[in-house]
Amino acid sequence: PLGGRISGNLKRQDTQANLPNVIVIARLETGGAQANVPTDVNGNFLISGLLPGRYRVSSAGNVPQGLLQVVYPNVPCGDNDCDTVPGSTLVTVSGTATTSGINLAASAGAASIAGVISNAENGTPIVDDGSFRSLVYLISEDRGTFLQIPLTQATGEYQAPRLRPGNYRVVAVAPGFIGKVVLSTAPTVTTRDCVDPLFCDALDIGGAVTLAPGGALTNLNFSLDRGATVTGTVRAAVGATPIANATVTLESDFANASGLTDALGQFSVRGLQPGVYYASVDALPQNFVRTWLGDVPCRGFECLNVGIPITLSANQTRTGVNFNMPVGGTLSGLIIDGASGLPAPRQTRLELFTANSRTAVVQVFSTGLSGYVATGLPAGAYKAVFASESVLGWVDTAFGGLPCPRGGCDLALLPTIAVSSGSTTAGIGATLLRGPRVSGRIVEALSGEPIRPLAFGSGLSNLLAFNNNLSNYAGFARVTLSGHYQSRTGLPPGPYFLSTFLLRNNTTFGGGSSTGGGASGKW
Repeated sequence: PLGGRISGNLKRQDTQANLPNVIVIARLETGGAQANVPTDVNGNFLISGLLPGRYRVSSAGNVPQGLLQVVYPNVPCGDNDCDTVPGSTLVTVSGTATTSGINLAASAGAASIAGVISNAENGTPIVDDGSFRSLVYLISEDRGTFLQIPLTQATGEYQAPRLRPGNYRVVAVAPGFIGKVVLSTAPTVTTRDCVDPLFCDALDIGGAVTLAPGGALTNLNFSLDRGATVTGTVRAAVGATPIANATVTLESDFANASGLTDALGQFSVRGLQPGVYYASVDALPQNFVRTWLGDVPCRGFECLNVGIPITLSANQTRTGVNFNMPVGGTLSGLIIDGASGLPAPRQTRLELFTANSRTAVVQVFSTGLSGYVATGLPAGAYKAVFASESVLGWVDTAFGGLPCPRGGCDLALLPTIAVSSGSTTAGIGATLLRGPRVSGRIVEALSGEPIRPLAFGSGLSNLLAFNNNLSNYAGFARVTLSGHYQSRTGLPPGPYFLSTFLLRNNTTFGGGSSTGGGASGKW
């Protein structure tokens, strides 16, 4: 194929033996396009058809056991962090030329971890239910990257054979069970309850699991408790007919869990830790308003700790948690690209605000040619803004035509939209014009290295935030693996403040300084 090429050789660092049939990957520094090929019998590779740009070249996950992955120029890495490990050198590709001599040497010393996840009640292995949500998460302490390890379906075993030596936090989860995070491995393994790694911040409460070069931790086993269970029935408020395929969610300060209703409207949510929960049910496709326990309708991001709380004790089964859902109202309309006059594609959405809210209470994405349909809305008065994340630079625009980046304009100036239960209000749309965008690069002050976004951990983010002169949020930009950013939307004329505050914990250099940790500037 046309395009540039990268060639080289892959071998073992210790014996200098060539490594055949190992995948070598070239990934564009921005994290976009990539290509890969297997090495031939002599360990040679030729990656072709590459777009102009700078690439990170590394081996893939099929290096022989005991060897670490490697990223050019011979920087050891694990299965989960070759794109973010410090010290790699980017390879430049231009035109149809071949960049040769990109040789890799995989070093020995890969660490490994393995164990079994079992049911604490009877000791039987926990097998995946087909959802691939029964997992062990390994979170690198120094880089924040994470690796998901699925369970062996028959035995409940897990294994990660090629890990970079270092400290890890380890979490085990399975649907219907209370997860665990490792606190210590010496003298014995101790754990703490953790329903889900997104709500159990292992970088904060977990203990370091240290893997030495070539070390094998083979019996890091987990015994998971069933936890408490909540059951009940969901019906329509008018007619009392059961509602199928509704999502019932239980939320607390430390965890969320959910389950679906069956044809009779019945549900069961399992694997709950002891504590206080708030329960709600959502059935948007059927145009019902999200309802909280006690039959309190409330839909939106500000519906927190609503309705009657549920207090659960260890392994309790709570029955009779029933809901009666009211029918909602509907809005529909088109979002038009101002440059072409045609409906904008799917990167656009409706954001609804109430009179008392400074943040969107509802977001609904457009389907493109047919526009958007927002169902299950509580009756009341709303303000509408149409936003995007497109690289085309559309300016967020309110219903009525006023530019309104991320709802950061004066909402009192916007026309009011009335929503009635059981009715559809059509023709609520806007035309999005294109505006200028802001771009640049974020680097660490001392080393000049780009601050690369990390994948997982305590407060980690790969975003920059824009605020307008009203101190309202006006947009964001994502930071790429090369440290570059570009605002995702066009911005109307005016002053803006760009803050790196969201990156404060996202660097091994340490956050909170005036460069790379919490800086801001004005444009």
